Amino acid sequence: DGKKILEKSFVEDKANVTALGWSANGDWIFYSTEAGSLMFYDFRKSYKYELYRQEEDITCACLNPNQVEIFFGDTTGHIKIYSLETKNVKLTLNSTKNAALRCIAISSDGSFLCAGNDMGSVFLWNLRAQDNLFECKDFKCHENIILSLKISASNRYVIASSADKTLGIFEFRQESGLGNFKQYFGHTGWVWDFELHSDECHLISVSTDGCMIIWNIQNAKLVKKIVQSASTD
Repeated sequence: DGKKILEKSFVEDKANVTALGWSANGDWIFYSTEAGSLMFYDFRKSYKYELYRQEEDITCACLNPNQVEIFFGDTTGHIKIYSLETKNVKLTLNSTKNAALRCIAISSDGSFLCAGNDMGSVFLWNLRAQDNLFECKDFKCHENIILSLKISASNRYVIASSADKTLGIFEFRQESGLGNFKQYFGHTGWVWDFELHSDECHLISVSTDGCMIIWNIQNAKLVKKIVQSASTD
């Protein structure tokens, strides 16, 4: 019942919340905080508890499609994999730079993981490496902080937006990682977020410049710029 969930969904935390996500069945959520906590809230029991705590701020987190692993990144550039089955961190992945990670995304099939950092780099790990040695590949694509990072539903595209006022789109290649990079210029402010259309041919981005832009990502062209009207209040 949606109304009952809303009545029970208020969760108070004294630290800034940096990421959150639903389980596939909607029975629970997880979230991370700048206090270094990875938290769990069970709607069935109206119960909140801490899964894990560390000294470093947790800056981003995402749920594995298998529903039993949470990936989270921090200010040191590390990603940890927390298992909901064993109730502990099972593995730590290292990026190639000692800089804060700001966003993280996992492919829809759980085969690869991407993260973006404060220095404009996107990192990729193949999570199905036969030797279980998850090599980190570093792709420099922006000149400032990666603000948002997403993987398309088909796993074809890895898309990032940045404080350098641009969007960047990679095509995922199973053999080499990320390639065929295209950068999209049109905003005059930080590009905070974007959303990819289900056709995977168009996306819309939003920026501190007060504009939304619709892009055709196949030909890297701006389709339409929507300027926010000034408030009359």
